[in-house]
Amino acid sequence: MTEWFMNKLHDTSKEMGIDFEITKYGLKVETAFWIDVLISLTLCACLHKLSEGILFILAFTFLRSYCGGYHCKTYIHCGVSTVFMVISSSLIGRIVFFHSPFCLMIPFIYLFVNSPVQNENQVLNTTEVKIYHQYAQRRLIMLTILFFILKNSKLNVQASMIPLAMIWLMLLCMIQTVKKRKETKNEFDISMDCKDVQDIR
Repeated sequence: MTEWFMNKLHDTSKEMGIDFEITKYGLKVETAFWIDVLISLTLCACLHKLSEGILFILAFTFLRSYCGGYHCKTYIHCGVSTVFMVISSSLIGRIVFFHSPFCLMIPFIYLFVNSPVQNENQVLNTTEVKIYHQYAQRRLIMLTILFFILKNSKLNVQASMIPLAMIWLMLLCMIQTVKKRKETKNEFDISMDCKDVQDIR
């Protein structure tokens, strides 16, 4: 069955002029994502936090594509971190601080100014950076409006998932920024060492 499906996928990719390896990679990513979502929502349901889990995942994925940030190197690490973010956010969402506009303001400003933060999986040219930046800003504004709507409705408890999604995304962007600076510094140090060696020769 699996072999038949992969052959069919290969033929379809060939007909559409798409690299089969790219298609296969995309399929793996999508499959891993939905497995993570299923595990997260199952655990949330067991903790009676299903609505919180759903809203967090929707808010996070709505921004993630255009804000960028750190990506784990393996599917397992990615899955564990995703489940941890969803479950921890669902559990601490009732804390009053996460319902305040102040909690929303800090990650909003950071992401509004700095998105997208590029990583190995998302290398953009100058034009794409501008487009992603605009989309990220629009989506941040849309989620902020939704936060205030939910805050004044029967779903006021679940509203905290929006600031929490932004906070997690801000942290991932910060981690990626620090990582990039370290890599740049290491490359600079290596180039300086090579230059010193050449000068000695």
